[in-house]
Amino acid sequence: MLRIFISLIVVLLSCSAYAAGGLDRIEKSGAIRCGYVVWPPYINKDPNTGEMSGLSYEYMSALARELDLKLEWAEEVGWGNFQEGLNANRFDVMCVPVWQSGQRARAALLTRPIYLNGLFGCSRANDKRFDKTLDSVNKPDIKIAYVENDVAQKIKESKFPLSSSYALPEFSDPSHVVLSVATGKADVSLCDLDNLDAFNKNNKTKLKAIAGQTPIRSFASVMAVKKGESDLKFMLDSAIDALEISGEAQSIVAPYAPTFMPYKQ
Repeated sequence: MLRIFISLIVVLLSCSAYAAGGLDRIEKSGAIRCGYVVWPPYINKDPNTGEMSGLSYEYMSALARELDLKLEWAEEVGWGNFQEGLNANRFDVMCVPVWQSGQRARAALLTRPIYLNGLFGCSRANDKRFDKTLDSVNKPDIKIAYVENDVAQKIKESKFPLSSSYALPEFSDPSHVVLSVATGKADVSLCDLDNLDAFNKNNKTKLKAIAGQTPIRSFASVMAVKKGESDLKFMLDSAIDALEISGEAQSIVAPYAPTFMPYKQ
């Protein structure tokens, strides 16, 4: 009986350690546990070695150095379900920045912006229907491709409510969004210019940004933590400020322009 009681105490102590606030756990372990999405150019992951690279990897590595902490890339998630991992304490921070929105603010506590980027409409290069204005997309016979539960879905619903949908599952690779347009399954995709350029370099069928490369919407990109963990948010905000003031943030973001732009307060 005593052995069972001792085992129960050990389990409870272990659970309470993970249930503790994110900042407390980070201070005790010396590491930030990251949730992430494999979504170039934010995060690239070599399928053979597991080695990571990309804008978010570089930025988070710099932020961890600034805080004198280690990083653990703990769990791969989707854009639509990352808050579940935060709420269950499976990781501390959504380390691949998400687009700042009211919907996201209801699901998680958001840091101050890291950088800005834009969402564009993309069509086949030989499709002239959308050259002049974004209004030409908002028609029932136009099908828009996006990933389910991503912010792009909300943009489609608010900006182009009359258009039809071609929805891809949450964990779809970004290349599948533009591929759906190239193969004629959709007329327009919501994408960033990096994914568009990457697709055009590797495929015979070419795509273009519509309406003279007018962005459908610009976003501030932010990290997310569990709601209520304001102490962790404030720590991250201070580190973000330090990287920006030192100029290191700009040097990390610059090679990824024009899709990604440094954020200036």
